[in-house]
Amino acid sequence: IIVKEGKIVEVDYNELKKDGHGKEEDADYCEEMSISGTTPAIAYPIMEKMLLSTQDMMQVDAVTGATYSLHRFRLAVTVALMQAYL
Repeated sequence: IIVKEGKIVEVDYNELKKDGHGKEEDADYCEEMSISGTTPAIAYPIMEKMLLSTQDMMQVDAVTGATYSLHRFRLAVTVALMQAYL
């Protein structure tokens, strides 16, 4: 997350698999997760755009099939913002 003048201006969210590779770029993982109705490659950019437009992580809605990712997204945003303001 990049914050300028008190506003979130950039966010790049991704979750890492145990092997250290990002879920968003992992085509096999995305194909496997598509049965849930979405993939990290679809859900993460949507959550990022919502955060940028609302500036409020609690206003970011869950993407169908990525509810747990939303909770992890909010936690990551919280930690990033805390670090940005310390």
